[in-house]
Amino acid sequence: MIIKKKKVAFTVTSVEKDSIKGSRKNLPFAIAKNDINSIRKNNTPGTVLIAGGAATGVTLITVALINVLRDTSEVFTPDQY
Repeated sequence: MIIKKKKVAFTVTSVEKDSIKGSRKNLPFAIAKNDINSIRKNNTPGTVLIAGGAATGVTLITVALINVLRDTSEVFTPDQY
């Protein structure tokens, strides 16, 4: 007999002695603690920090590249008399 492990995402409203209750798509939902293999919590602040860091990195690289191009264009531009 093969049992598939199904991932279920829901909002926890209460933790009972033998089950966890919550809601999923505005419907009540309960699961026995014995049936739970792993619990993963969403890490919203971590996701925001990663996205903010990536945006900052792209901005800094762009500004640095523009400054380097300006400096090199001044060196290679012939003087006009």
